[in-house]
Amino acid sequence: MDLQGLVNVSGVANLLGTTTFRSTSTTDVTAGSTLVVWGETYYDGGLIDASGIVEQAGDAFVTADQTISTTSVFDWDGPLNDSSFTVENGREFHLTAGSLNPSHNVYNGYLSIHGGLLNVDVADDQWFLADMLRLISGVKGEGAAIRGVDLDVTGGVVAPGPSTHTIFAKTRFVGAGLSFSVGSGTTVRFDASVEFNDGVHSGLDVVTIAQTALVDGGDVASPVFNIEAPAKAELRSGRLRAGELSADGDFTMVGGVLSADVFRGDLVNKCGAMGPGPNPLATGDMVVEGDYEQNDLSTLDIQLASETVFGTITVVGEAVLDGRLNVELLGTYAPVLGDTFKILTAAAINGEFPHLSLLSLGGQLGWNLNYSANMLSLEVADVVFEGDYNDDGVVDAADYTVWRDQFGADRPRLPNEQATPGEVTMEDYDV
Repeated sequence: MDLQGLVNVSGVANLLGTTTFRSTSTTDVTAGSTLVVWGETYYDGGLIDASGIVEQAGDAFVTADQTISTTSVFDWDGPLNDSSFTVENGREFHLTAGSLNPSHNVYNGYLSIHGGLLNVDVADDQWFLADMLRLISGVKGEGAAIRGVDLDVTGGVVAPGPSTHTIFAKTRFVGAGLSFSVGSGTTVRFDASVEFNDGVHSGLDVVTIAQTALVDGGDVASPVFNIEAPAKAELRSGRLRAGELSADGDFTMVGGVLSADVFRGDLVNKCGAMGPGPNPLATGDMVVEGDYEQNDLSTLDIQLASETVFGTITVVGEAVLDGRLNVELLGTYAPVLGDTFKILTAAAINGEFPHLSLLSLGGQLGWNLNYSANMLSLEVADVVFEGDYNDDGVVDAADYTVWRDQFGADRPRLPNEQATPGEVTMEDYDV
């Protein structure tokens, strides 16, 4: 059915089969009335201006710039909640409605934007995408764009690329099952505030933050994560993994886990955990192209896979150390005496780690943490147990027997003696 000219809907009207709203059409749904479009629908530029309800029950395609305006409900996914909606190449779809559903502003369908623009405005200033959003390049490589009121994504996002897609609407990604997958050569630019609260956001080729960003849960992984000046980004909880994190704007770390290959800017770890490499469960090398400051409630994680494969931090500027150093062994690696790991280098090192989490090596092996002006190294060394006079790695009653036998001897020999070296005295007993 081709709709042209003036179409008035009073009562309930059902359009079956394929329907096209031509650019010459004007559709008016009066207050208290309902228009249900059941079949495949093409929005070809006609005006839909309604005071009643419009239900899009079938799959729909925007083939020309289109505006739909209703003071009532535009039930975007229809009564069956299984329709798809596609904004075709380079087209614009402007939707203004009292709500997107008779009871809430949730779209449960499959939404695709092919290098075009989606602009949604609802009375509650917020809408929810519960199914899949596809951001696809136009035929000339142009990116998709989303404008309008706040958007909560609880389904998933796929952007196969390559292109630059821009989200101008304030956006939150919520829901444990949420996924955000971006193809190679694709940039997703957030020109309004964005929150990552749950889900796994992997393969985000380039993420650009132009306003504010909050990572407060989930797992965000991006080869390139750009924070433009004067934008601000905060890691509060969850995990942020980046090959390159450029902080031309402001980056604040108050919790969560950060891992990267390169951090461009000054980095202050206030209350989180940081480690090198794109995967916090693997070794890697991280370069901080500025100063690094670690506060008393934060942690530096270092993994050791072998004597030659282990995590390192290189700070181009000054490193100010506090908080905790956590060292973990990967796989079956068992360090031996003399193994040395240069885990941190900097132009200058100030402070030390007052808290250490180092795995027990067993026997008489232990760890030495060696600080110098510009290097921090970890070494496997002999452990001297003061009072272990029989040299069995344990201080117990058997050591008293050795001390007693050597007390007063002409040439006493007391292994691991620290109190009065070369002499066997009561001070050796008191330890």
